[in-house]
Amino acid sequence: MRNIEIRNSRTLSVGYLPSIEVLPFMEWARNNSVDCHPYSSYGAMTRGLMQGEIDGGILPWELAVVDLLLRPGQRIRWRVPAVLRACPMELVLSHSAMKKVNRNRTRRLSPGSVKLTFGIEAKHSFSRLQIELWQQNSGHDHLATPDFKMLPMGMMLTGLENGVIDGFLAPLPWGTQAESQGNGKVDRKFGGGPFTQDIVLVCEEGALNYRNGVLNNLAGDLGGGEDFYSDDESLEKAFERMSSETSTKLNPALGIQSCRKYPLDAMPGEFIPDEDWFRKELDVIARRSGIKIRESLSSEISIISTK
Repeated sequence: MRNIEIRNSRTLSVGYLPSIEVLPFMEWARNNSVDCHPYSSYGAMTRGLMQGEIDGGILPWELAVVDLLLRPGQRIRWRVPAVLRACPMELVLSHSAMKKVNRNRTRRLSPGSVKLTFGIEAKHSFSRLQIELWQQNSGHDHLATPDFKMLPMGMMLTGLENGVIDGFLAPLPWGTQAESQGNGKVDRKFGGGPFTQDIVLVCEEGALNYRNGVLNNLAGDLGGGEDFYSDDESLEKAFERMSSETSTKLNPALGIQSCRKYPLDAMPGEFIPDEDWFRKELDVIARRSGIKIRESLSSEISIISTK
């Protein structure tokens, strides 16, 4: 394991998956000498964290826990200084899948006779639960329990285009881009429901000392989010930076369109999680994933204590 003491003289590096929800952090990072590194998947980012390529990463909370914090030798390395503002998720289906979903409107099909395959990032992603709930509530009893194929986010678009998957769930503007490329249709009625994902910043313990503890104040510094990227030119540059080092290029125009449709200041704000929040949310993950989680983890990863 590398030395986790991050010196003030060295630039901090944080990984992220391109989406509109990381825009406020990118602007904050630019003003605080923090380097942002785009990844094409959460899995690649997690490996980058464990291998010391980056000092921190922006991840869905459940993947941060299951795929990083619960890995052997990793628990004592990491802290979670902030829960960030999360954008809505888009469920996109291929055109053939849309026809399969809606076929019983013209011809009655037997229950469970049609099975769809969805792309998800990881085995324990809450995306799986959101998709299953969406299907249960769809009113289409001809749909069987869906299958899931684990794919990097960067391959979701090509997987949908090539028929490897019937659909996927992703933060904006991934679904919008798939639709614009003619490979699917976004379900405008989709809602995350009780399985909506939290997005967190995970960083090495030593990173909390960077520039006199700037990460400790991240949630407050990000504020309401409405002041970030107020003009199209800045947004376009941000999306160009996002795409500069990943195989999948997000369309800046679609990103800007998504930002205008779902302004970040309308979403629940950033906050510093305390031990009580961690205890509650770790219990949720344990129940949903069937994984045993040590009670002490809530205090080990928190930067503030409720005791």
